[in-house]
Amino acid sequence: MKTMINLITKEIYMTYELPKDFIESDEYCVIEPGLTHFKQDEIINHADLLKYAEEYTLDTFTVIPHLSIQ
Repeated sequence: MKTMINLITKEIYMTYELPKDFIESDEYCVIEPGLTHFKQDEIINHADLLKYAEEYTLDTFTVIPHLSIQ
């Protein structure tokens, strides 16, 4: 599973021009929603982040990795 995520992440870096210091996570906490439809402190998953990145640039809002204990 981790290898698949790594391959997907490499493609994302090339396609969506993520920052070099971007930390991959299963979930992210939106700390600055900017002009997106996300709310501050909303937890989004990696798929939501990619879906948004398909239409907009990721520098329009700020997220940090979110660790959830299950």
